[in-house]
Amino acid sequence: MVVGSSSERVNSYKACSCGLCRDFLCGGGYDLGTKFFIENLHLIDEDGYLIRAAMLAFYKDPEKWVTGSYIKIGYFGKSDADLKYQDEVHGSLIEQIDKTVDLVYTKYLKALIYYDGIQRIEQFMFPQEAFREILLNAVVHKDYSACNPIQISVYEDKIYIWNDGEMPSELDSTEKLFEKHSSKPYNPKLANVFFKSGMIEAWAEVLTKSRKHVQSTMDACQNTISAHLELWCFVRRVISIWSC
Repeated sequence: MVVGSSSERVNSYKACSCGLCRDFLCGGGYDLGTKFFIENLHLIDEDGYLIRAAMLAFYKDPEKWVTGSYIKIGYFGKSDADLKYQDEVHGSLIEQIDKTVDLVYTKYLKALIYYDGIQRIEQFMFPQEAFREILLNAVVHKDYSACNPIQISVYEDKIYIWNDGEMPSELDSTEKLFEKHSSKPYNPKLANVFFKSGMIEAWAEVLTKSRKHVQSTMDACQNTISAHLELWCFVRRVISIWSC
């Protein structure tokens, strides 16, 4: 595992991404630092070749080998057919996460505004931390052999995140998703990369953590009743997000 704070670990992974891109493009070998890094992540097979998880996580253009390994975002009006505008996020999976979160929260979502005394506070309808957790879950558990991008549909009052994946058979109800259950990554090698970067946990906690983020957002608004009620209306609809 990379030592340091979470941001330092992620930055180290991004630096490794640049090194792997250069090596892929030039067809050369790895420097000792990069080789130790990817060996420690178990991303080299017994013949000395990088496995698919290495390419998906770090290569700047994984779509060259895996079709659909990107994220598509669309903003919709009053109906599912009313597409207003859209974007695509490309690059290594490690980099796609931050790019997508930044894009959604700067272009696609509007913030509610309320005041704590004289301080102006902007509150989005869905907590950024919760959105990031669910997006990471969608990326790690996606079936990349299906060749379909992750799709994020944003509406005025709700968000849908869809990936081409399968839920474990024992998690056959919404209630069970929030109960204690084992972690069964669809892509274990890829999940290990994101875990050691500090971006995800090794335990099945994504929905529980997301719910806590939502509750924290609710609590932050409790001194402004009107904002609290309006946010609660938003959250009740947004929590319908389904991520495989």
